[in-house]
Amino acid sequence: MKTVEILILGYGWQGKYVDQICRESGINVAATTTSGREETIPFKFDPVNSDPQQYKRLPSAKTVLITFPLPTIESAAIIMGLYNAAHGDKSKWILLGSTRAFVGKPWADRHGPVQPDARYNAEEAFLKLGGCVLNLAGLYGGSRQPQNWIPRVAPTKEALKLKTSLHLIHGLDVARLIVKVSNNFTAGQRWIVTDLRVYDWWELVLGYEAGERLDWVRELILESGCKAVPRPPDMMDRALDSKEVWKQFDMKPLESLFHPK
Repeated sequence: MKTVEILILGYGWQGKYVDQICRESGINVAATTTSGREETIPFKFDPVNSDPQQYKRLPSAKTVLITFPLPTIESAAIIMGLYNAAHGDKSKWILLGSTRAFVGKPWADRHGPVQPDARYNAEEAFLKLGGCVLNLAGLYGGSRQPQNWIPRVAPTKEALKLKTSLHLIHGLDVARLIVKVSNNFTAGQRWIVTDLRVYDWWELVLGYEAGERLDWVRELILESGCKAVPRPPDMMDRALDSKEVWKQFDMKPLESLFHPK
């Protein structure tokens, strides 16, 4: 099996963007799916009944990217241990995580505050083994657009009343960052990743909707006492501060929901 610079465990939605950026940049890349579709390598992580042979069928990689949540605290040691047993322990490991555990009001950054859940605790175990975690805001790009989520998250005025902040990051910017982290690795560190904006669901409705939902927002602005949208962070559930990751890797996000490239 050939050696690659980046091995994507779990091709999926985000993996396709990573694959695209790698190929455009001349970076050797390989990816897995559970079925081996789209010329990927068949691989399925099982923390209980792991088959060492499937790890031997994977290529050696400078960086291994895990795009799926680790289901248990023990998962990090299992997946990293079996891969390293087959290929040595020289690979760097990146895990894509969630921002759900960061609950600071109004502001939270990569240092917290947090309300740990099972996924966060599994990420902590991964960090202790020298991995790097990218805690991603809401992913969008292509056909995956937040304006299409509005009917689901705001079916009624009362539901919309409860909607506050939204944090996003485009799949292409995540892919760009993954390549940069691979080349400038930060072992044992976690980073919050957003596009440096705090979106307001009410503002999104004003910008994208017509008819009844538009009327709801106008009514809610008058009823809530806020002066305009977007509402300030102290009027919303939380605001995520992601500037450290962009400063650390000397980058800036290129995509924004309101200013697409």
